[in-house]
Amino acid sequence: TQQFRHAGVRDINVVAGYKHEAVDLPEINKIVNADFADTGEVASLACAINKLQGECVLSYGDILFRRYILDLLLEVDGDIVVVVEAIGIDRGLHADTQTADFAICSVPFTDDYLEDQAIELEKISTDVGADAADGVWIGLVKLSARGSAMMRDEIAEMSKDGSHATASLPDVVNRLIAKGARPQVAYIAGHWLDVNNVVDLAK
Repeated sequence: TQQFRHAGVRDINVVAGYKHEAVDLPEINKIVNADFADTGEVASLACAINKLQGECVLSYGDILFRRYILDLLLEVDGDIVVVVEAIGIDRGLHADTQTADFAICSVPFTDDYLEDQAIELEKISTDVGADAADGVWIGLVKLSARGSAMMRDEIAEMSKDGSHATASLPDVVNRLIAKGARPQVAYIAGHWLDVNNVVDLAK
C-alpha cells in the first residue's frame, strides 16, 4: 500500500478470498469474494464494481514492483494503460513463462532513451509464447474515467451470460480491444516479481 499512497492513490480497495481474514490492514477497504473457490479474476473485480469509478489503478495482489513502475504507469496517457515487461533484452523474465500473460504490442521494446512514440496493446494471450510476444503483462493497469466505464460496461455484459464467473482480466481487455479500444503500453525492463510459490516468496 505504501507504493500506491506515495503515488497519490488514497482509496485502496482489496478483494480478498481464500484466508480473507488474514488480510487486515487499517489503510485498506477489504471486499470479500465469498465464491473465490469457484470464480476467477473478473468475478472478484465484479465484487468491487461500485469502486470502479473515475480514474483507477487495478493491480493483481501477488505482484511486487519498484515504485518508479507505478509512477511510469501514471504518466502515460490513455483510457487503458498496461505495464508490460519487455522481451528481447539480455536478461531473464520475472514471470513464469508457462503461465505468463504474453503481450502482443504495436511496437517492440527499444532501449533508445529518445524514443517517445505511443505503443498500443494488440492482444494478451497465454498461448503465443515468448518467441512471438513483445512482452509480458505484469498485472498492473491504469484506467481513466472513460476506461473505468468501458470496463464496468463490459463486465456487466459478461455477467448477463455468466462468462464473467471464470474469466480473467486479460479476457476483458481483449474483448475491449476487439470492440475498438486501444490500450497504451508502458514498457519496463524488470524490477518486479510475481509471487506464485515459496521460491518467489523467498526471493
